[in-house]
Amino acid sequence: MPLLSDTHSYTAEWPGREWHMMIDGKHADADVLRDVIDPGSGQVIAQVPDAGPAQVEAAVAAARRSFDAGVWHRQPADERSRVLWRIAEMIDARADEIATIEALNQGGPHANARQGLIPEAARVFRYYAGWADKIGGRSGQLRTRAMEL
Repeated sequence: MPLLSDTHSYTAEWPGREWHMMIDGKHADADVLRDVIDPGSGQVIAQVPDAGPAQVEAAVAAARRSFDAGVWHRQPADERSRVLWRIAEMIDARADEIATIEALNQGGPHANARQGLIPEAARVFRYYAGWADKIGGRSGQLRTRAMEL
């Protein structure tokens, strides 16, 4: 019997599921697959791509192109805020699935992930969504010395 029975009932859908890397907006194949082992049961719960030097170089080059093109940092602040908020909404919408994956990956109880780790991840995205349109890289000038610290 698994040590953490509340998490192990979710694995039936995973055998044979293919996981992919995403590089430059496209699925990328890996030369090697890595076993993901549930430490609570010792069972392989998935096989995921293990990026080699060629995939890492391709990902770094894609990130550099995206940065240089301003895909993110040249977006208006309110748009960046909306994107971060949307990520939080997507985490909330799939919280049970994400919590299951995280619980199995860590070997911990599903409830810990579902009630703690996953909501906290969404909260962090919302926090930074709130800051996206508030940091302009400028500071106001103090009008009197009385306002200085």
